[in-house]
Amino acid sequence: QSGNVQYLGCADDQVKVSGQRVELGAVESALLSCPQVSQCTVVVMGGDSTAGSSKWLAACVVLRDEYRATTSESDMRAQVSRRVARHEVPQRIVLVDRIPLTAAGKADRQELKKVVVAAATSASTSTSASTPTSTSVDPS
Repeated sequence: QSGNVQYLGCADDQVKVSGQRVELGAVESALLSCPQVSQCTVVVMGGDSTAGSSKWLAACVVLRDEYRATTSESDMRAQVSRRVARHEVPQRIVLVDRIPLTAAGKADRQELKKVVVAAATSASTSTSASTPTSTSVDPS
């Protein structure tokens, strides 16, 4: 009633990663165009201003049954890198059995972020257990 306009944010899924604008839907479309993929959701990781970390992309991908035994995360990264710009390629692709949903039936991005963190923790634990020295990979 006062005539003031309140900005509530964007309704689309456009984010800024490493100074570049990225449309999450475009990255998801690129992944879905791969014949192995039945479902996927892309999430933005990092960007914690208190830790000074930069934002990066991660994708959670559900493979079609016939490709589960033969497709790896690196296969998926190679395919998607041919479909999108370099800054749009997810730093991490996690293969999952299903995409968790919210009560409203949308992809639960917060839960997927936990899945990405758990996968990264699991990968670093298995790496450090099998080698005397472990290296951490900086996604930026």
